[in-house]
Amino acid sequence: MPKPHAVRPTPEDFKKLLELKGVTPEEIEAERQAQIVEQTLCPEDMFKELLPAMCRISNRVGACCYYYSTGTEYLACWGELWIATLEDPEVNNYYACTYPIYPLRVDSLSFQTYNWYDPVTLKVRAEIWSIDYSSGYAYPGTMLYSNPTTYTWVQDGGFERFYIPFTNACVNGPFFAMWIIENTDDFEYDPADTIPPIYCDSVPYNFHISWLFDQSARKGVSYWGPYGEYGLPYGFLDVVENGIESGAISRLEAYTTPAADGNGCPTPPETWYFKDPYPPGAPCGVPDFDQNQMPGPAYCAPTSSANSIWWFAARGDFPPSWGGFTPADPPTLIGELATLMETDPQQGTDLNKIGPAILQTIFNHGGWWFTLNEVSNPDFWYIQKELRDCEDVILLLGFWQEDPPGTWHRFGGHFVTLSGVDIFNYAFAFSDPAKDNFEFGGGPGQICGTHNPANDPIDHNSGITSYDYYMVAWPSASPGGLLYLPDYVANWPTFQDQNFRPQHQPNHGTFNPSLPVHVEIEQVIVVSPGLSRMTGEVKSSKAYEIENNQGGIEGFGVDFVAGLVEGTYAKGASYVLGTSQADLSCDFQDYNPLSSFLALDPPVCDSFWVSGAAGNYKIEQCNYSFANKFLTDLEVTKYAFGFWVPVGGTEDCEYVTEDVYVVTNVGTDTITGIQSGVILDYDVGTATANTADFDTQHQSIWMWDPTKPDNVFGLTKKPAVVGNEAITGWALMNPGRVWVSQLDSLKSWMESLGWGVDPGPTDYTMMVADKPFDLAAGAMHIEKWIKWGHKAAIGPGGDAAWRCFLYDILHQEGYFRGDVNGDKKLSLGDIVYLINYSFKMGPQPYEFTDQGDVNNDNNVNLADIVYLINYLFKQGPAPIDKNRFLLESPYVDPTHQALGIRDPGLFGEPAWMKLGR
Repeated sequence: MPKPHAVRPTPEDFKKLLELKGVTPEEIEAERQAQIVEQTLCPEDMFKELLPAMCRISNRVGACCYYYSTGTEYLACWGELWIATLEDPEVNNYYACTYPIYPLRVDSLSFQTYNWYDPVTLKVRAEIWSIDYSSGYAYPGTMLYSNPTTYTWVQDGGFERFYIPFTNACVNGPFFAMWIIENTDDFEYDPADTIPPIYCDSVPYNFHISWLFDQSARKGVSYWGPYGEYGLPYGFLDVVENGIESGAISRLEAYTTPAADGNGCPTPPETWYFKDPYPPGAPCGVPDFDQNQMPGPAYCAPTSSANSIWWFAARGDFPPSWGGFTPADPPTLIGELATLMETDPQQGTDLNKIGPAILQTIFNHGGWWFTLNEVSNPDFWYIQKELRDCEDVILLLGFWQEDPPGTWHRFGGHFVTLSGVDIFNYAFAFSDPAKDNFEFGGGPGQICGTHNPANDPIDHNSGITSYDYYMVAWPSASPGGLLYLPDYVANWPTFQDQNFRPQHQPNHGTFNPSLPVHVEIEQVIVVSPGLSRMTGEVKSSKAYEIENNQGGIEGFGVDFVAGLVEGTYAKGASYVLGTSQADLSCDFQDYNPLSSFLALDPPVCDSFWVSGAAGNYKIEQCNYSFANKFLTDLEVTKYAFGFWVPVGGTEDCEYVTEDVYVVTNVGTDTITGIQSGVILDYDVGTATANTADFDTQHQSIWMWDPTKPDNVFGLTKKPAVVGNEAITGWALMNPGRVWVSQLDSLKSWMESLGWGVDPGPTDYTMMVADKPFDLAAGAMHIEKWIKWGHKAAIGPGGDAAWRCFLYDILHQEGYFRGDVNGDKKLSLGDIVYLINYSFKMGPQPYEFTDQGDVNNDNNVNLADIVYLINYLFKQGPAPIDKNRFLLESPYVDPTHQALGIRDPGLFGEPAWMKLGR
């Protein structure tokens, strides 16, 4: 029987499930990669379609029908296995779903399988569940409808589609389709047994599920769960996080009849949907602030925007750092928005300035993951869906008059916040900054809170709302939009000349009191909180490499896991920082305890150009700021640069990512024994069959799949300052060290492993850690790491071709200055080359002109020639290197740029001076 409430399992619970099955995440992923088969056509004749005239809903997006060719063993042999997928007819109208959709009758659920047994018996039943959005994403809530019958089918092998009918199952929004496979192992569980059978091929109900899935990698869409077996918590695991990493289940579908087809479903007793209340900031839901408290009649744009931003803050998405949630604070927020929007107190706001101002205001107060979309001429169904999907919606109303017939004039416009929607009667509820229609008897609506009859403009600052209801009709006769509001009335002269966009100017007119006013919805501004809400923790690694060396840096990703912003390596990567095991901050995998870094500022990505001998180079850059969770005085700024090295020409270039970490002690006391490092899990080719090697002298470690020796990925610790060396570089065996111990001895590994590779081939994690250091109050420490891909096999311990490649990377970044002719050494030839460039119009230094600036005076001239002569022939100082990207990027803190200078340069470092030869 269905359980009343599900407990959300943790990653540890998933590991326990796998331990019961005797498998590891690596084995699952390797199996998945090896077995994926694609059915690109998905011909309908392969399915046993039931009632094909019905509206069909599928959560599939993108390419159709990927599946495991031999099934997934870890889903077999459970007493009950529950599989759920989100069904949203407004997103995935797969076939013949027409508006109006709701109330929607669910006539049957279907599940398509691909089984490699011949034959197999299935015992199945189905349910329809509500959606729980309490964590910001969809999760199975409670059971709404059930077909209690358990059906038994014999599948002969290959593709098969099964259907379970429902009677009088009416829903009024998206839902979860739930498919329950009962007794897949056909044994009676003895509570005294702690370990279930692993293999059960001989029993009649065994089924190695081979679900079909797409390539969307959407989380919060598909779930599975063994339902509290063997003492495990009752709940659902996300398929993408705990199973099929690349896709969501796509062939669990619903056959339905929408309201448009006369399905006989009753209209629900309560037809209105409103945004949720969040006391104390928003005790009635979306606020209803009054623009008349501001110094001018045209503050509707910043006021309606403040309603939205205030509600998000009340929900907990970011702090109300404009002051707080007191009645005195709304004018501060409205004023901040008005300044950014350049609102004119008399003429209002240009719509083109509203969106950027809203985002900037949210960013200013910590809402880093918000996005905004502006749509002209929206239809009813788009607007209602955005509001119901937990977005905030601001509408631009245009005021139009027709004179003479067929000629339309717009005399003004007005912004309102959408507070609610009635999809059954086609009506909107507004938080109207200019008036409170219902509160003062002007029309239908509702009021929340005790209001002031004197209509004091600050009355609603304490959370009182007057939601005004308006019917929506379409199509509109006037040219501004599709929808219009037949019942909206206002004090029209007060809106003269307000809130025009440039495209409105050709229709600009003057209000005529003798003509009716036609009110349109011209544009919608949708404010979205992104994929998940932040909780103050960040992942430290975002820049990543793409298989086969394509792409370099790709910015950052947002994870559905609440509060975590994940890096985008195949499995995980992290910067590690701390003084002991107890205070390490590390984001890698399920490091125990999971101690992500504390966020300080929003991640920012941009790009800049540098010009060299081979042309213009576009450098991608992302900046991150975070602090150690336990030693909060240790603050870190990370600069990630993505660039390419022109080895063999631009068509065969190598993509590289450099991570620069600047650690600052912002406290008042010296912190001793600090250690940092990078831990990184590349999965190259077949992840469980990787091989690794290292070059101690050049602080580099790399790994590859022996069947694909030309795809090598590696990590190099670059000596940022003299004597800056790594003391550990090790390829750790995931099954034996990382997954089993959960990195509970990470600090000791960083200190004592030295350099080496665990026995393999296997699934490796690479770790490189530096020597401990002390950091005085106010002092800074810099670490530099290169993550690279190499398109050729590397000989044992590193060969000449790879060392030339590493030299080229460093040369590209501004190291090995003085090598102006690109021959990977310093010699008389460089002096002659520089003389020809300086005095005889010879070619520029390769590959950037400043490669000849060896004395660090930001010029290339005779002084540099003399400097090189003294170094080569008179035992003078070595050239000074400068990290080109740190110094030339416009997005680096000026206090950090000086850390990009290395004196002496790498030609003065014995371990590195002959790297390219």
